[in-house]
Amino acid sequence: MNKVFVYGTLKSGHWNNGLLRTSRLVSEEAKLEGLCLYRNYPSFPVSYYEEGSKIIGELWEVDGATLTRLDQLESEGYMYNRETMTTECGQECMVYVGNNNCWSFNELDKCNKNEYNEYRWA
Repeated sequence: MNKVFVYGTLKSGHWNNGLLRTSRLVSEEAKLEGLCLYRNYPSFPVSYYEEGSKIIGELWEVDGATLTRLDQLESEGYMYNRETMTTECGQECMVYVGNNNCWSFNELDKCNKNEYNEYRWA
C-alpha cells in the first residue's frame, strides 16, 4: 500500500474524492512543510515549493490501481510530478507537486494562508 497526501479536489467532500472509495483515510489533517498552494481558477489548487510554508491536507492509503488512476487524473509528469515527502508527523507519503514546465506560478494567485504560514484549500 502507498500513502498519498491530497490537498484539493481529492479531499473528502470534493468531487474527485470518489477515486479514493476503495482507499483508507489515515489522517484528516496532515501537514507537509516546504510547499504552498496556488489557485488555478476556477476549480482546483496547485502545490509548489516554498521554503517556510506548509500545506494542510488529508493522508490516504491507496493500492496500486488507485495510484495509477490518481496519476492519470493529475497528468503525472506533465501537470504534476509525484514526489515523495514526509509529513510533519513523520509519515512518508507521495504528493502531487505542480510541474513548473506546465504552470506559470508568477501568474497564479496564492491561496490564503493562516498566521502559521499554512495553506489550506477549501
